[in-house]
Amino acid sequence: MNILDGHESCSDAASMQSSRASSVSDMVKINNHNNLNENQEVIYLKKALDEKDQTYRDVVQKLQTLQTHYAELHTAYNLANQTLQSSTSPEFAEQITRLQGALSVAIEEKTSYQSELRAANNKLLTFETENKALKEQIRTSTGSSNLHEAEKKKLNEEIDRLARQLKHATSELEKQRRESLILESKIRQVNQDRNDFSSRLKYIFNEKEELEKAVASMKHELQMKEIFIKQKDY
Repeated sequence: MNILDGHESCSDAASMQSSRASSVSDMVKINNHNNLNENQEVIYLKKALDEKDQTYRDVVQKLQTLQTHYAELHTAYNLANQTLQSSTSPEFAEQITRLQGALSVAIEEKTSYQSELRAANNKLLTFETENKALKEQIRTSTGSSNLHEAEKKKLNEEIDRLARQLKHATSELEKQRRESLILESKIRQVNQDRNDFSSRLKYIFNEKEELEKAVASMKHELQMKEIFIKQKDY
C-alpha cells in the first residue's frame, strides 16, 4: 500500500512539474507573440512615417516650383500691361510672346500638379485611415513594454505632425492653382486688349495713309494753282 502511495505521489509531482513547464512555455510564446506584434507595429509606423515624409517633401518641392513659375508669369503679365499702355508695337509683341510662352508652361504644370495634388490627397487619406486603425490597434493591445509604447507614441506624434504639414502644403498648392486660373483669365484679357490695340493701330495707320494722300493731293493742287497764278502774272 505504501509503495502504491509512493508511486502516486511521484506521478502527481511529475504531472505538476509538467503543467508548470507547459504554463511557462505558453507564457513565453505569448510574450514572444506580443513582442513580434509590437515590432511589426513599430516597423509599420516607421515605414508610414518615411512615406509621409517623402510625400510631404515632394508636395513642398512642387509648390515651390509652381510659386516660381507663377511669379514669372505675374511679372510677364505686368510687363505686358505696361507695354500695352506706353510702349511701341514691336516691344508689345515681344512681351506678349514671352507672356504666351510662360502661360503655356504654367498651363502644363497646372495640369500636372492637379493630378499630383489629387494623388497626394488620396495618399493622405489612406495614411490617415491606416493611422487611425493602427492607433486603435495599439490602444487595444496588451502586454506592451514601456519602451515600445514610448517609441510608438513618438512615431504617432511625428506622423500627425507630417500629416498637418502635408495638409498645409496641399492647401497652398490648391491656392496657387486658383490664383493661376485668375491670372490666366487676366492674360486672356490682355490678349484681347492686344487684338483691340492691333485693330486700333491698323485703323490709325489706314487713316494716316488717307491723310497723307489727301495732303499730297492738296500740295499738288496748290503747286498747280501757284504755277497758274505765276503764268497769269506774266
